[in-house]
Amino acid sequence: MTDKNDHDQKGAEQGDWRIAVVGAAQAVANHMARSEARERREANWRKLKRGVFIGLALGGMLSYWMFIRSLAGTPATDPDPSTDAVAVIPIEGEISSSSRASADKVVGMLERACPNAKVKIVLLDINSPGGSPTEAERMVAAMERCRVQHHKPVYALINQMGASAAYMVAMHADRVYAGKYSVVGSIGAIMRYLDASEAAAKFGLTEHVFRSGVLKGGVSTWSKTSAEDAALNTEMVKELGNAFVDDLMATRGARLHASREEIASGRIWTSDQALAMGLIDKQAVFEELKTTEFKGLKVSRYDSRPPVTRLLGLEETLRSVVSDVLQPRFE
Repeated sequence: MTDKNDHDQKGAEQGDWRIAVVGAAQAVANHMARSEARERREANWRKLKRGVFIGLALGGMLSYWMFIRSLAGTPATDPDPSTDAVAVIPIEGEISSSSRASADKVVGMLERACPNAKVKIVLLDINSPGGSPTEAERMVAAMERCRVQHHKPVYALINQMGASAAYMVAMHADRVYAGKYSVVGSIGAIMRYLDASEAAAKFGLTEHVFRSGVLKGGVSTWSKTSAEDAALNTEMVKELGNAFVDDLMATRGARLHASREEIASGRIWTSDQALAMGLIDKQAVFEELKTTEFKGLKVSRYDSRPPVTRLLGLEETLRSVVSDVLQPRFE
């Protein structure tokens, strides 16, 4: 009986030992499996982070390259139309060499759109307070080339504002449209500068200027303007303003119904007033033109900015720090 009990006890102990061994083996296997899974997850995570880093790096390089190209004045990036279309070219914001509404940008878009046989009409979509007359002059020359060389009519649509140099561009279009609540005009020239000479004197600051001629260098913020400089600048601004009015009288001719003095006052006109004076040909918004003058034509919008720059709005932000100083302006 004792021998049988001893045998049973030994069998139980051996069974417990086997169970313990199997349990330990399973624990080791489970630990190894968990470790392997964790290593796979970490490896996949490292691959993901590496892929994201490479993607961001490539995206950054591409964005930088496209931005540099935009600063150089790239042509429009939109595809050219494959069916009969009206090419819409924006002139938005201040007209200057360092803005989106620069001659480089606008002329580049005109030179791309006009030779396209599918483009039947070119529409300048204007919303600008004006700016540089020299930039506007280059745009006008490109409009004339479009008409003469490619036989394309060029229209202008004034949205919120088409003033000064922006109107200088618009008035050379074959037709000028404006919304009922748009404003038009500010025909003339202006020059501004800040006189801080008294403030400088309070701080004991004196500017010493040595000139080869009495009019060399022009006005200065830190010195009183001389009578000679004041007379010269007044003469120059009047001459530029008169040239603007002369150009308008020659361009729109019999369509004008206002005196030279009224036109040259420099004021802004409502759309109703501009229509009565002959500064515009018709009141209309873009959606109306699509169903009338542009009926049956696809709308092809041109944009000089690369796609990434359009999304991020970087160009306008960085360009805003650049401005033209002490230049006669049409605004």
